[in-house]
Amino acid sequence: MRPSAESLELPDGPWWQVAHTLEPTPIVLPSGLELVRLLERLGVEPGDAVDLPGVLAEVLTDPRLSWLATRYATTLVRDLGALGLPTIFADPTRNWPVLPLSDGPAARCVYLPAFLATVPQIRALHRARGLPDEVSWATLADLGRQISIHRRTFGVLGTDTQWWTAIAWNGSLVDLGRLQAEWLTPHTVGLHIPESGPLTPEAVDTSLDRLRAGWQCWFGTKPIQAECVSWLLDPQLAEFLPPSSNMMRFQRRFTLDDDPGAPADQSALYFVFRRRDVPIPEGLAELPQDTGLQRGIVDLLAAGGHWHFRKGSFSL
Repeated sequence: MRPSAESLELPDGPWWQVAHTLEPTPIVLPSGLELVRLLERLGVEPGDAVDLPGVLAEVLTDPRLSWLATRYATTLVRDLGALGLPTIFADPTRNWPVLPLSDGPAARCVYLPAFLATVPQIRALHRARGLPDEVSWATLADLGRQISIHRRTFGVLGTDTQWWTAIAWNGSLVDLGRLQAEWLTPHTVGLHIPESGPLTPEAVDTSLDRLRAGWQCWFGTKPIQAECVSWLLDPQLAEFLPPSSNMMRFQRRFTLDDDPGAPADQSALYFVFRRRDVPIPEGLAELPQDTGLQRGIVDLLAAGGHWHFRKGSFSL
C-alpha cells in the first residue's frame, strides 16, 4: 500500500498525483574530495560546500526526505532531453513542494541529492549535443547561484527554486554568459537574465552572438526568434530609469505583445531585493532604496500601482 502525503507529513497538492506513482531512483553521491570538487564546479560557495556533505547524508537517511529526494531524481531522469515540457504553471503536477524553513537544513536541501546524483546524465547529454565543456559547467553552476540566492534571501542554507534548476537539468537551458537561453520551440529561444553582473549592451551582444553561433549545432534547428517574459520589460520602468541605463537599453531590443501581462509585484521585489512575500504597502518602508531601480520599484507600489510580466520578442 502506497503512503499518503499526510502520512509522510508532506504537503498535499497536484504534485502528489504523480509523485506517489513513481518508483524511486537510487541516489549515489560522490564522497570526500570528489564531492568537494563537484560542488565547486556547480558554483557552490565554499562556506555552503563545507556544510553540504552532512546535510546531504541527513536527507538520504531520513525516511521522509529520502522518499521525496529519490522520486524527484526519477523525474529528472525521466525528463532528461525532452524538449518542450510544460511549465509548472501549465502543469501543476510538476510543481513539487518547498518544505518549510523551520523543518531544518536537510528539508531545505531535500532536492539537492537528486541534482547532484544526475550530473553524469546531464553532462553526457551536453557532450552528445556538442556543448563546449565550459558552457556545460556554467549552465549547471546555476545550481550554486540558486543556493547563494537562498542564503541571501533567508539567511540559511537551502534552495526553493528546484523547478527552475530542473530546466537546466533537463537540457533545455544553456548559459551564454550574461544571458541564459531556453529552448521553447524549434525556432524560438527564451531569454533569461541571471544574476551575473551588469546588463551592458556589450555583454548582451556577446551572449546573443554565442546563441546564433552554437544553437543549431546544439539543438539541430536554426533560432529565428528570441522571446523574454519579465517584469524588466514593463514600460513603466521608463518612468524611473534614464534612457541610457542598461535595463532600458535591454528593454528597447524587444517588441512587446499587446497583452498587459500578469501582476509581477512579488517577482520584482524578489529579484531586486531578494525578499519573499513582502507585505504591500506596509513592508515597503523596510526595503533599501540605494539605486534608481530600487526606488522605482518601491515608489510605484507605494502609490498603489503594479508591476507586470510583459512578453517581448525580436528576430535573431
